[in-house]
Amino acid sequence: MKPGDIQEYRPEIDGLRALAVLAVLGYHAFPATVTGGFVGVDVFFVISGFLITSIILRAVDQGTFSFLGFYARRARRIFPALIIILVLCYAAGWFEMWAGEFKRLGEHIVAAAGFASNVVLWKETGYFDAGSETKPLLHLWSLGIEEQYYLIWPLLVWGAARFRRSLPALMWLILAGSFALGIAMVHDRQAAAFYLPFPRFWELMIGSGLAYATLRGRIPGRSRWPDLQAIAGLAAIGAAIVLLDRTSAFPGWWALLPTAGTMLLIASGPGAWINRRVLSHPVLVGIGLISYPLYLWHWPILTFLRLDSSEPLSVATRLAALLASVLCAWLTYRFIELPIRALPARRVAPALCVGLGMIGLLGLGTALSTGIPWRYPNALAGIDRYSLASTEISEAWRRHRCMLEGDEKVFAEECVDREPAAAPLVVLWGDSHAAALYPWLRNTQQIRIAQFNLSRCPPMLGFVHANPRLVRAQCESVNRYVRGRLRELRPSLLVLTAYWEFYQPDSLRTTLEELGRLGIPRIVVVGSVPVLNGNPSRMVFQSYRQNSPHRIPERLALDNFLRARESDQAVAAIARTAGVEFVSLLDAMCDTTSCLVSNGHDLFYTNSDHLSPPGAEFVMRRAFSRLPGSGPRVAP
Repeated sequence: MKPGDIQEYRPEIDGLRALAVLAVLGYHAFPATVTGGFVGVDVFFVISGFLITSIILRAVDQGTFSFLGFYARRARRIFPALIIILVLCYAAGWFEMWAGEFKRLGEHIVAAAGFASNVVLWKETGYFDAGSETKPLLHLWSLGIEEQYYLIWPLLVWGAARFRRSLPALMWLILAGSFALGIAMVHDRQAAAFYLPFPRFWELMIGSGLAYATLRGRIPGRSRWPDLQAIAGLAAIGAAIVLLDRTSAFPGWWALLPTAGTMLLIASGPGAWINRRVLSHPVLVGIGLISYPLYLWHWPILTFLRLDSSEPLSVATRLAALLASVLCAWLTYRFIELPIRALPARRVAPALCVGLGMIGLLGLGTALSTGIPWRYPNALAGIDRYSLASTEISEAWRRHRCMLEGDEKVFAEECVDREPAAAPLVVLWGDSHAAALYPWLRNTQQIRIAQFNLSRCPPMLGFVHANPRLVRAQCESVNRYVRGRLRELRPSLLVLTAYWEFYQPDSLRTTLEELGRLGIPRIVVVGSVPVLNGNPSRMVFQSYRQNSPHRIPERLALDNFLRARESDQAVAAIARTAGVEFVSLLDAMCDTTSCLVSNGHDLFYTNSDHLSPPGAEFVMRRAFSRLPGSGPRVAP
């Protein structure tokens, strides 16, 4: 590759874009098959850094660089397809989304209009965050990182030239610092390492560094065998797609595979056989040309199809969705992007900025109006009141105080009632499923409550999960703390519960034996909450719309009765062996095909496997009424 080559159109880069977007599409439509397809975004980062930095450097060298011109061209390139997606997602959300979902969509539209989707999504991450399938703009996090990079990087390039500072030294500093930050954060703060810009900037900087080296004729490690270099690059990207999955510690060190692979492919030059014969194939080049609108279209289409279906999407439906995405992307490219690109950037950019600002204001209004709930009949008004992310649930479960879910290690003082001093003490120990039972206990008269709950941590001493990443790091230390408090508090009743099916309760037996030696008068193990087939509020909404007469159903389909029954029986057998009581929520709520989900107006679930406060009250009273009486009465 000659220094001047960077000014020439290179079709293999569009082919590389095609591979990147196809990997992302494959991952989003078939995550169990294309397990590491998310690395396509990292490929895009390197390509973007290479192409955009080459433009900036040439303009700076020629003395023609203008910040206004640069951002006007970015607006002409990025805004048209983005505005269309935001408008159509808003229109679809109006008809398909509950108030809470629509409120969140409004917030995401505001974030997208301000290119801050990555920051908003990072703040939303957590065990109780809504599922990604309900967020049609989830994929715009990558656009946020890119545009944040281009708010800073052109100024640094211009400043280095203006004040005669070493641009390579600055580039190495940013690359090394950003990479080190990402490595430091990926294990303990993976969501931040994934979504925040600074731990990701090094990926774009790889492309920027390659652009600088190419323009200056200083390509590092110039290969005498470009074909081998290209093969190595393609193999690295392919290995990332095959080897990685959603449980990998990514980005971190693993992100070197797709980013270094992309750098090798671009640096090998247009003469390498893979670049000349494979990546420059007209089909791949064509997909690469529409890769940006294709990336924008595919996820909203998949998301709204999932929202409208009570069952997982079939293979045929997902393939049809991808084909529809390609068609929509081509139409967007041919009839919107190309005509707008033909217009002078400085003339069209103000109109595009106004258009993006207006849809941003529409999203803001929707968020401030809590999702415009008057779109639905009054009968449905409170169905999504108890979503996991709601204020009501945070207060009802005492999240971050008595139900820990982040890096917290200390329970608040309020987690142990002191009054009335003569009342029997009930200890509630377990994961978030235990926290869901707290409102039921709180409404029970003449008792004191001690609540010790940690999400993704069962009440089992010495518990070790097969995949440590799926449980809280502080699980064992918190459980040891609770054991010590039990010895100190001497409760009249100990209630243990968790999502037993998720953990495999092998160490529950030894835990109950040890607890028995503490002299606690009554120990009750509560079985797992029956798992529904999907989001309960959405299932209720679909049932309400599809069935006549329109009413809120009292029962919905169970996910897998046989699996639930086996898990329930296994925990019950352990409890019986240890001589403690067992309460089956499965028996209290379900038959072989469906489970109670409402009383006609209050929804009993917050998501597919957590009880809402009304659900906990109703179900636990029914479940405890089946027990033979002994010990202090905590429920009639």
